[in-house]
Amino acid sequence: MGSPALGVCLDTVNNLRMLEDVDRAIEVLAPCAEAVHLKDVQAHRGDPKTFAF
Repeated sequence: MGSPALGVCLDTVNNLRMLEDVDRAIEVLAPCAEAVHLKDVQAHRGDPKTFAF
């Protein structure tokens, strides 16, 4: 958007949950990132298309 008043909190698990390419999301959003919500997650079971994933 080009506004210095607008930024994003980069939360890669949200991208994973939405079945997006996390590497691509980081590439696109990193220049706008003002904060990072860092999580260490690993899927143990389930289908990523269900909430239990």
